Amino acid sequence: MELITSTLLKVPHGFPTREGGVSTGAWASLNAGEAVGDAPAAVELNLGLLAAEAGVPRERLFAVKQMHGDRVVEAPVDAGTEADALWSGRPGDAVGVK
Repeated sequence: MELITSTLLKVPHGFPTREGGVSTGAWASLNAGEAVGDAPAAVELNLGLLAAEAGVPRERLFAVKQMHGDRVVEAPVDAGTEADALWSGRPGDAVGVK
């Protein structure tokens, strides 16, 4: 798995590619989307792999479904939460937008 990073960002970050996951077929490799028809167990394994690569426990990895609006929410969030940005003030959390 590869996390793409930038020297311009001064906070820990990474943008995953599709490589390194367990999904097969149309969702082959690192699919992190719960709502596209992939096996839920495969998506959960992929999210666990992503969390491990980011150096955080799976239960501290939070993401929102991008809705192209102006909604910003604070982690923790439930799976399927829609927003355009996610933040956390808790050290050790990892946040993302799908």
